[in-house]
Amino acid sequence: MFLSTACTPKHKLHDGLTLLEAMFTIAILGILASLAVPNLGYLLVQRQGSLALQRLAHGIILARSAAARSGDVAVLCPSTDGTSCGGLWHQGVLVFLDGNDNQTPDPQEQRITRIQYEKLPGKITWRAFQRKPFLQITPVGFTRYQNGNFTWCDDNRTSFSARQLVINRTGRVRYARDTDGDGLREGANGKPITCP
Repeated sequence: MFLSTACTPKHKLHDGLTLLEAMFTIAILGILASLAVPNLGYLLVQRQGSLALQRLAHGIILARSAAARSGDVAVLCPSTDGTSCGGLWHQGVLVFLDGNDNQTPDPQEQRITRIQYEKLPGKITWRAFQRKPFLQITPVGFTRYQNGNFTWCDDNRTSFSARQLVINRTGRVRYARDTDGDGLREGANGKPITCP
């Protein structure tokens, strides 16, 4: 007699998961997600700080270009309303040509750009030689002896998340990097960035 292998075996194999296995898998995924979410939020905050400094670097490039074309000094200053200087750097930035060199955006002077930050976490501070509350770019692209840096720090003021945009006297910008591999970026002075 010929036996067919197509007959149903005595023990049926199951292709799915049992309820216990499914619950165990969901519990593991929940634990992993709870560990990842805080780190993801922290990474998003750091990314926003980096983007804010990138926008400032772009503003400096636009200021250098406009100053060279016009023959006037370009100014970057903190601005809350986009029409006058005043406020804090993380509240917004105004870039304008300063034809009469009074560091004030007069009505007849050209506005180059306005940088606005939507709910930027943390703060941006400007620190430079001569301690002026603005940055000036001459028609040849140099700063007015204002080599310095813009530093972004998160709300917790942790050095680990701090970012910095360094501007030299010739108006060139660079981003602070972690050169020694300790997880902290070194600022313009070669030391880890500290948050004020």
